[in-house]
Amino acid sequence: MFFSLVKNTLDAFHSVAASSTYQMESEMEYNPFDDDWAMLWVDFIYKHYAGVKLLICCSKGSAYENFEEDLIRKEAEVNKEYADILRTSGKMKKEISDMQWHILATAYVHLIFEVVRHDMTREEAIGHMQFVRDLLYPGWRQIYGL
Repeated sequence: MFFSLVKNTLDAFHSVAASSTYQMESEMEYNPFDDDWAMLWVDFIYKHYAGVKLLICCSKGSAYENFEEDLIRKEAEVNKEYADILRTSGKMKKEISDMQWHILATAYVHLIFEVVRHDMTREEAIGHMQFVRDLLYPGWRQIYGL
């Protein structure tokens, strides 16, 4: 039952992840730290609000109760892959531990989903994601050597 309620949202998450991975691996000018990425998450959340709300706030006891933690693990993995690509190109010099990748991914993912945890309006969510962008993106750029 729960799966049928969140299936379209899960499919959409997988689509965004696949697209991001493709862009990261194929585009020299890939930049996940611009305004478009912050707005992508606002658009995504409000397009799939009911499903996202169920996954983040109501999934306890379902097969998806670890959805956010699974997403954090995937985010950390993708961040490390992006770092490897940048390291190979000579841009990234810093070494980041697995725990640090996990902490960074946790902060980012958790902050994104505050939008649904606190039932923000779309306008509030836009302001929140601008705050997240201002708070985190400069540090990410420094870590990645961008």
